[in-house]
Amino acid sequence: MLNRKRYGIVIKGGCMFKLKSTVIFIVLCGCCFNLSWSESKREVLKQQFTPSKNLMQMQNLQEEPYYGDSEVSQQQLMSQQGVRYDRQQAASSSRRENELIIGEYAIYHTEYSAKIEEEIAVVKGAVNFEVFKKSGWVKIPLAESAVGLKEASLNKKPCFVIREGSKYYAVISKPGSYHLDLEFFVKVNRERERGPGKILFSVLPSPISILDVEMEDGDAEIFVEPSIKIETEKSAKKTLATVVLPYTENVTIRWSKALAKEIIPVVKLEPKLYADTVSLISIGDGVAKCFSRISYSILQSEISGLSISLPEDVGILDVSGNELRDWKVKVKDARQILDIYFNYGIKGNYTLNLVYERNIGPGSVSADLPDIYLAGAERQRGFVGIEALTNIEFAFNKLNAASVIDIKELPQDIWHKSRNPVILAFKYLNAPYSVIIDVTKHEEIPVLLAAIDSAGYVTLFTKEGKTLTKATYQMRNNVKQFIRILLPKGASLWSCFVSGKPVKPAKDKEGRVLIPLEKSQITGEALAQFPVEVVYLNKNSKLNFFGKVRMELPKLDIPANELFWSLYMPEKYSYFNFDSDLDKTAHYGFGLGGGYAPQKEMPALGMDEIKSKKGRRISKVSGIASQFSPQAAMEKSLLSEVQVIQERGALPIRIDIPQNGRLYRFGKLLVTDESSWVSVYYVRSARKALKWLFFAALFILIIILVRKFKSVLAKKNNI
Repeated sequence: MLNRKRYGIVIKGGCMFKLKSTVIFIVLCGCCFNLSWSESKREVLKQQFTPSKNLMQMQNLQEEPYYGDSEVSQQQLMSQQGVRYDRQQAASSSRRENELIIGEYAIYHTEYSAKIEEEIAVVKGAVNFEVFKKSGWVKIPLAESAVGLKEASLNKKPCFVIREGSKYYAVISKPGSYHLDLEFFVKVNRERERGPGKILFSVLPSPISILDVEMEDGDAEIFVEPSIKIETEKSAKKTLATVVLPYTENVTIRWSKALAKEIIPVVKLEPKLYADTVSLISIGDGVAKCFSRISYSILQSEISGLSISLPEDVGILDVSGNELRDWKVKVKDARQILDIYFNYGIKGNYTLNLVYERNIGPGSVSADLPDIYLAGAERQRGFVGIEALTNIEFAFNKLNAASVIDIKELPQDIWHKSRNPVILAFKYLNAPYSVIIDVTKHEEIPVLLAAIDSAGYVTLFTKEGKTLTKATYQMRNNVKQFIRILLPKGASLWSCFVSGKPVKPAKDKEGRVLIPLEKSQITGEALAQFPVEVVYLNKNSKLNFFGKVRMELPKLDIPANELFWSLYMPEKYSYFNFDSDLDKTAHYGFGLGGGYAPQKEMPALGMDEIKSKKGRRISKVSGIASQFSPQAAMEKSLLSEVQVIQERGALPIRIDIPQNGRLYRFGKLLVTDESSWVSVYYVRSARKALKWLFFAALFILIIILVRKFKSVLAKKNNI
């Protein structure tokens, strides 16, 4: 029978024993957990940066590369490179001389460890690589000859090592995969005993290498160059570091005594602002529009916003800048306060752009230019340029805290922003400042809003006295709405086109035809041309046996730089004594039935130089003739158009189109508001005229002879 008290004591003691065991177990597990946790950081780092086995770094290409012909090696290499292997293709490829060029060896992965002691460092390395060369020796670099090489083995077996130049090499004669283990000693360079130092040694390069560093010093800082990442662990007497190396052939390890991190007390500093302002003021139509670029330099601490003071009567049009959240305007002490808010604190350089304007009044006034004051700025200076948008004149009236400068001293930002020449310039070194200028507005003079570069006319004159004229105007237009054309008396408009599109014309009270225009497109800095085509029909007196005809061109309200007129007259008539306010050029025959074919130049009719009743002198050939090549194309175009229209029956009045006409060309430079004209005498036919003249002369001669014979007979009878 058990004693309960003793049993209880025994149980209690057992509980105490179990409790103590549990506590000890927990403590031991915690220590093991700490150790495992400390080691796991480095292990995780190694696993994280260990390269894939499929990664191959081809290197060490020789002048005589290796041409592989082994089906197995090709299949392995192609599978590692992600290429599908084809046995038949490989068999056919093996018969060729040059099949595949690869390196002699490839290094897949390297791991090094360095244990640093007082005077020397023991470096161990493990390298995985593969040799591809099937015949001959392959040299694998191991280390510099300045180190003390202790061991080098391949696949746990001794290897053959040679020294060549300043390096040790492992020599291999068979292809395959190898594991290299080596160990060597490196001299430690210290500044003083147990002080900071460094070591330098070479490694076999691979895509990623792992280096473990161990020092018998628990208070050291280790630095490795080059490196991707370093993980350091410290204990009472030891410092461990695991380093991830990039592709490199040399490694430098430095260390020094760890310095205690001094706690820097937090001191709140007030921000300091320095600002430079560049402004362009454009004045026109009674308004001064300002473009300001403010460059801030924010020192010591960040700011969450800015504050700018402007005159009360200024209208703020735009505020822009990086990370600008919002801006608001309030009025205080007869000034506008512009508050600007940022998305986050700003420190360093910051640029703000402002656009604002002030109404200075129309006409000639004394204008107070708007000033800008940057609140909180320790120093603010600015440059201001003034340009005129209209025909106004500037002059400084009064300057306070500002000085006049030459426009050449202005920053380039102002010149890039200005559209017109900058007339006045000033600068200020602090704010507030004030500048008053005198604005003198001059009377505006109307200028030419549209111009005709070339006016070409082609006229068909029939023996019935009907004239069909096509006018083509190559013009440039800025803002003119209509071109006003006063057609010859009795003329009727048939059609009009602008840029090849039909338009609907109108007529004003004076009887002029109004053709709506389009605005010229801007090409570079010039306005592009566009054509305006007008076709009209006019009636003159019918051609008789002998007479005179006069033809006029339309009168325009837009000046023309040059005018060309091609006139087709019926062929069965002879023409002489031309009179015109245009220059007559050499004329060419033109057979309408057979198309356009310039014929040889015909002799001139009448005098070489023709004088009109007013004494104007018209040259038979002038310099304008050389400019008629575009006009010749117009002549051909009109004739083809008229023939097509006549075939379709679209003309409202049937006219006789001359099938063989005589072409006369006229031209003139710089035609303004005048109506050009041409008059000419004609006769039905030269041969018939000469024949009638011969018979008339013969008849007159007969009459004279008869009268003379009668007078002689009368004298004889009297005698």
